Amino acid sequence: MGNALQAKVLVLNRSWMPVNIVTALEAVCKVYSEKARVVDRDYQLYDFELWVETWQDAREVAELAEEQRIRCVNFVLPVPEVIVLNCFNGFRQKRAKLSRAAVFARDNMTCQYCGKLFPAKRLNIDHVLPRSRGGGSSWANLVLSCVPCNTRKGNRLPDEAGMHLMRKPFEPHWTQAARRRMREREMPKSWEDFLGKVYWDAELRE
Repeated sequence: MGNALQAKVLVLNRSWMPVNIVTALEAVCKVYSEKARVVDRDYQLYDFELWVETWQDAREVAELAEEQRIRCVNFVLPVPEVIVLNCFNGFRQKRAKLSRAAVFARDNMTCQYCGKLFPAKRLNIDHVLPRSRGGGSSWANLVLSCVPCNTRKGNRLPDEAGMHLMRKPFEPHWTQAARRRMREREMPKSWEDFLGKVYWDAELRE
């Protein structure tokens, strides 16, 4: 049950837009306290009582993998994949974590100076404003650069080196990093409906 309670659950606000990712334990607590309802793959909503009642058939529960079962004293529940909040209709100021892997994901393994795609071992992270000149490590100052472009730029600004960025570096929406992490562990199909291309592109254009 320990693994099941640590499974990841997508949280939607009242308008069905993704606002967070929590553990199954947190999700079940929200549903039990009537702060949220479970969303199944057919978009049906369940409060805690109905969720328990729906899964009373022992044969259906038995078909679930062990890591998908939450065992309680008198019953077993499947780990919910998506919950929707009953009241909250805003957006959390959740930020994407700045990391080496996140910059590689944002820039799609592409040198931001020459526009060519490279394997990871031939790319490094460049400070647009060099650290020696006061440039810090932030989403707005870090880009992927291939070795030749990085060598050419050296300790200069892009304009000083006669180079131009393909696009202005930006902080991605937190769902981009979440989507990348979950792809590595096979994102639930139910998540794709809410973290899909239409929602994504809209966020990235803002």
